[in-house]
Amino acid sequence: FAYLEQEFDGTTSLESLKTALNSTKNLSYADRYAMRLAAEAYIADGESWPEAIRAVTLHESDQRMTDSEKIRKAQQLVCNDQYQTLRENINDNVAACTQSLIEQTKNRQNAATVFSDIYLRFEISVVALILMVLMMCAIVQHLIVKPLLLYGKSIQNGEIFPVVGAAELQNMAVTYNKVYLENQETQKLIRHEAEHDALTDALNRGSFEKILSIYEKGQSDFAMIICDVDSFKTVNDTYGHAVGDEILKKVASLLQKAFRSIDYLCRIGGDEFA
Repeated sequence: FAYLEQEFDGTTSLESLKTALNSTKNLSYADRYAMRLAAEAYIADGESWPEAIRAVTLHESDQRMTDSEKIRKAQQLVCNDQYQTLRENINDNVAACTQSLIEQTKNRQNAATVFSDIYLRFEISVVALILMVLMMCAIVQHLIVKPLLLYGKSIQNGEIFPVVGAAELQNMAVTYNKVYLENQETQKLIRHEAEHDALTDALNRGSFEKILSIYEKGQSDFAMIICDVDSFKTVNDTYGHAVGDEILKKVASLLQKAFRSIDYLCRIGGDEFA
């Protein structure tokens, strides 16, 4: 820029290149902001974030978002029309700068051949800049945009994340997958405890009422058997509740073996089974 200001001040070449640089900075900031949103959503340990990501400050409205809203906004930031416009703006301005430099340099070459080397260096530099911009766009697409789209699809389908993309996104995916699997196991345990009797592992009264309600509303005939343990109170009074508990577990085990796998065994009271 120092050389351009000295040799081409006030020309469209300099202005086009400045516009391309500003657009590149905005594009880079959008990338870092999207990665900060994603990091906020899935990587609780901020110390593991790269310095460039920690340096980004989220807007107050974005800080109040839920994790799913943050990942959705991160996807929008790198997939919206403004992002694509910035990419096109960079290419257009670099191309305009190149064309302008070519025309101006060729005009000067008519007066002195000394500018031939300068022209060649400019041409190489501009081509290198174009290649770097295109490479950056390709890398962002492969390492950030594509993984974020896959993550969004995984969230919609209730699946674990594919471990792809930039290293930071891969760490995020590994962390999310670990939490996801742990939550699934926890939910299974919670559902089992909510639906089953803790002593006999038979279905509890709440489950019995739900099952009965489903069958009562259905069109098919069904059978229900209710039984209890004879003289169970006498057993508890004579031998203690520990022995009574063992009897209930034994009865539940015998009933489970006696009926089919498609039948439901429920403990609906102290010594009552259905």
